Amino acid sequence: MQRDRFMSDELKIGNINLREIDLYNFLNKKYSLLGTFTFLDIQEDMFAPVCSGSIQLLDTSNLLEDFPIIGEERLVITYRTAEPFKWVTREFYVYDVTNKMKSSDKGFVYTLHFCSVEMLKNRTTLVSKSFKNLTPSDIVKTVLTNIIETKKPLNIEKSFGIYTYIAPHIYPFEVIHSMSNRARSDSHHDGASYLFFENKNGFNFVSLEEIVKGTPFTYVARDNNSYDNTNETTRFTSISAI
Repeated sequence: MQRDRFMSDELKIGNINLREIDLYNFLNKKYSLLGTFTFLDIQEDMFAPVCSGSIQLLDTSNLLEDFPIIGEERLVITYRTAEPFKWVTREFYVYDVTNKMKSSDKGFVYTLHFCSVEMLKNRTTLVSKSFKNLTPSDIVKTVLTNIIETKKPLNIEKSFGIYTYIAPHIYPFEVIHSMSNRARSDSHHDGASYLFFENKNGFNFVSLEEIVKGTPFTYVARDNNSYDNTNETTRFTSISAI
């Protein structure tokens, strides 16, 4: 495993600590990418339903063919932004492989694109269902827990108004989007509509009035591709929050 190359089970990149970046194939076989990745990007966006990102690999072990990587893998990342914050473990679904090119290190460089596993469930599920006498918040909670079946924490602000809504054979997130436009906060009846998004704390369905700081951001980690055999560490050139 690549992790055996390091003295510690963690990588520290600026104020970001990485404990694991593990890739699982269709046979549930695990491969650590800690010593393979050169770029990692995880994005949270208030205007996107799930988190997404990309990771660039310098592959000298022919993972594409031997592992293999076919675009249906699970990616598990454990990190924390700084002490004393708790470690966060997030699971993603790899949906695409792009930008493959030959490197000068007798290997290949390419990029894996990933998103939260709930997006896969969303894209493979259609909802034809009547939701009777429920608030928009109750409908969203029903969709997330009973249809998407997420196990992540839910932050759902109470909305007012009772609706009967018939989902006409659409994706679950389309149902939630429809509820975002209808919902008004129970404490702000004349307020703006709701936003549905995911962050590291789980899924959120909240009104604009309740969002104080929610600017979309990106943590980026870059590796300078150098490995020092003397002190067995990996050096990183930069990390930035956008």
